[in-house]
Amino acid sequence: MLSTVFRNLVSKPDTVKYPYAAADIPSGNRGRVEWNMDACILCGLCEKRCPTLAVKVDKRSGEITVQVPRCIACGVCIDVCSKDAITMTPEYSKPCYGKEVRSYQKEMKTVSE
Repeated sequence: MLSTVFRNLVSKPDTVKYPYAAADIPSGNRGRVEWNMDACILCGLCEKRCPTLAVKVDKRSGEITVQVPRCIACGVCIDVCSKDAITMTPEYSKPCYGKEVRSYQKEMKTVSE
């Protein structure tokens, strides 16, 4: 046990001070979920199929909100989206201390008379 202690004292740490140092992102990392609101039709399938209830779709205001601490990046919302409006980016989310909520707003078109 003493040899392990001495070896760890003289070697560099195995961890990285993310986000201050670049993260070594492995291939196949699920990362975080992003919405393309231009392609989204606000059908609500992502909200219905989300196992952690992290996604909320408000059709009236044209807004999708994602509770970041609840999202487990399982990819179910990506699989059920018929318009391919949801993608998964490989980079990590920045650490946060509160309950971060991401909001995506669809630009509503007004009909002029």
